[in-house]
Amino acid sequence: METLQKFVNTKDYVGFENYIKTLDKTSEFYYYAYGIYYYLKGEFIKAHDYFVICTKKNKENLEYKGKLIEVNYKLKKYDDVIKLCKEYLEKQESNMSVMFALAEVYNLKMSYRQAYEFFLKCLNANHNRLQCTEKLVHLCHNLGYTDQLHKFCKDFINLTDDIEREYIYRIVDMLTINPKMTSIEQILADRTTFANNLDKLLKMEIKISNADYLISPWSLKLGFPLSYHHINNRDILMKLSKLYRQICPEINYIAEHCKEYKKHDGKIRVGFISSFFRDHSVAKDRRGVMRLLDRNKFDVFVIFVSQTDDTIAKEIWNYGNAVLLDPSLKKGKTQIESLKLDILVFPEIGMNMSTYLYSHMRLAPIQINAWGHSDTSGVDTVDYYMSSKLYEVDDYEIAKTHYSEKLICLDSLCTYYVNPVKFLKEHPKQNPNITSVLANKNIYVCCGSLIKFHPIMDDIFTKILDKDKNAIILMINDGINREHVENRLKLKLNSKDDISRTAFIMASYDPDFFTSILLSGKVILDTYPFGGCNSSLEAFAIGKPVVTLPGEFINGRFTYGFYKKMGIYNLIAKDIDDYVDIAYKLANDEEYNSNISKEILEKSPCLFEDMDSVYEWNSKLEELYISL
Repeated sequence: METLQKFVNTKDYVGFENYIKTLDKTSEFYYYAYGIYYYLKGEFIKAHDYFVICTKKNKENLEYKGKLIEVNYKLKKYDDVIKLCKEYLEKQESNMSVMFALAEVYNLKMSYRQAYEFFLKCLNANHNRLQCTEKLVHLCHNLGYTDQLHKFCKDFINLTDDIEREYIYRIVDMLTINPKMTSIEQILADRTTFANNLDKLLKMEIKISNADYLISPWSLKLGFPLSYHHINNRDILMKLSKLYRQICPEINYIAEHCKEYKKHDGKIRVGFISSFFRDHSVAKDRRGVMRLLDRNKFDVFVIFVSQTDDTIAKEIWNYGNAVLLDPSLKKGKTQIESLKLDILVFPEIGMNMSTYLYSHMRLAPIQINAWGHSDTSGVDTVDYYMSSKLYEVDDYEIAKTHYSEKLICLDSLCTYYVNPVKFLKEHPKQNPNITSVLANKNIYVCCGSLIKFHPIMDDIFTKILDKDKNAIILMINDGINREHVENRLKLKLNSKDDISRTAFIMASYDPDFFTSILLSGKVILDTYPFGGCNSSLEAFAIGKPVVTLPGEFINGRFTYGFYKKMGIYNLIAKDIDDYVDIAYKLANDEEYNSNISKEILEKSPCLFEDMDSVYEWNSKLEELYISL
C-alpha cells in the first residue's frame, strides 16, 4: 500500500504501470492496483471494472469496497453507490465518511428524507459538523422543516468563521417562509414576518463580495412560496430585489454594449436563458417559440445555466447558437456579454437563483420575463412581462398592477406547445391499478403539484365529498408534501370515512403513466387559486374535462384562458359552490361528461402548435427593438 501511495503522490504513471506488471496477475491486489492507476488518470470506467474484480475476489475487504463507492460516484451510478454504502455500513456502521457519501447521493437523487436522516446521523457523530449543518439547512428548506431550519441556521452561524457565509445564513434564517400552507392566518402571518425582516435586513450593514455565495439550492425559495399565496407580490418582490442589490453590488453590473447602446443593421440578437431547458414545463412552454422565431430577422441564442442530456435538452441545444454558462456568475456574465444581445428573455425568473441574479444585471438593452414561474420578478432591470389577454383579467389597468415589469398582453396563447399525445409510447388508456381498485367509484383527479394546495382546496374537497358519497379524490404524491396535505385534510374533513375517500398515487415522470391517471378519472380538478397549465393542456389533449375557478392572478388563469381559446365556458366556475356543482355533474351525468369530452377533443387542437403565438413573438420582439 505504501508503494501505491508513493505513485499516487508523484503521479509517475510510467513507473506505476511498470510496478503493476511485476505483480501476480491472479492476485486481488493486482486488480486493486490497476483500479488505483486508472482512477488516478481519470479513466473511471476502467478503474470501475478493476475495482469490481478485486471486490469480488475479496468481499470482506472494505478498502476495495470504498474505492468502488468512490468510482461509482464519479460515474454518477448513484443506485450502485447506495447499495455499496449500505453493504459497507453493515460491516462498519461507524464509518461516517461512507455515511456522509450515502447522504450526499440521496440528496443528489432528491430523496430528501433519507438524505436528512443520514446527514443528521453524521452530525450527531460530530463528523464534518459545518458541512452537515449546511446540508441540513438546505434539506430543511426542501422538506419544509421550518423550525429545524432556524435551529440549523443558528448552529451554522456559531460554527463558521466566514463572515459572509454567516451573513447569508442570517438572511436565510430571517427570510424563510414555510412552503406548507396550513391556514389563511398562517399565510398572512408569514408574509408579515417576511416583510418586517426585509426591512430589518435593509437597515443592516451586510455586504457579500462574491455573488456566487448566493447561488445555492435553498436560495431561490426565500421568496418562492409567496407565489402560492394568492396575494399581489409586486411590492414585496421589489423590496426583496432591492435587498439583493444592496448586499451584493456585483449583480448591479451593466454590460459595455448597453451603456451607450447603438442599434445595428444586422439581425436582432435574441437570447433565451434558463436552467430548465430540459424535460420540464418551462422548456415545454417556450421551446416552440425559440425554434420557430424567424431566422431571417433574428439570431437566436439559447443559454443554458445548467445542462442535462434528456431528449428536450438535446433538441433545444441543437436549435443553434447554444451556450453553456460557467457556474461562476462572474464568468457567466462575461459569456453572455460577449453575445452582445439586443434582447434577453428570462422564461422563469424566481425558480432558479442564477437566473434571478442575472436578471439584476443589464446584459441586454431589452430584458423580458415570461410566465414559466407565473409571477412578477420585482426586478427593475427586467423591462417587460410577456403574457396573453387570454390569461390576464380583462381590465388592463388592474392587470398591470400585478407586475413590476411593463405588461405586454398578446392576443395569442403566447406559447407554441407541442401536443403531448405525440410523446406517448402507447395509445392513451386508463390505469388498471386505479380503475380495478376503485371500480364503480366516481374518481376525481387533482393532479396539480401538492405545493399548490392552498387551504381553500380543503374547502373544495370537503364540499365534493359531502355532495358525492361515491367520490374518491385522487392526488399525486410528490414524496415531500403528501404528509402535510393529508394531515391538513384530516383536520378539515368530517369523518374517518371522508379521509379514506382521498388517495395518493406516486408521482412519475413517464408521460404514459400521467396520461393513464388522467384517463382514470371522471373529472379533473384544477387547483385553486394557483391553477394548472401544463397539466390542463395534457388533459385537454386527450379530451378530459377540467373544472376550473379562475384566480385573480395569471398563475390561476391558464385553464380559464385555454377554455376561452376553445370557446368552451360551461366548465369555468363562478365560485366554490359552482365549482363543486360542475364537478359533481361531470362525475354523475355520463351523457353530459361524454358530450363535453367530445367537444374538448374536437376543439383542443387550437391549443397546440399555435403559429399565431410565433408570429406575435416575432412582431413584438421586432417592435420592441425598433422602439429603442
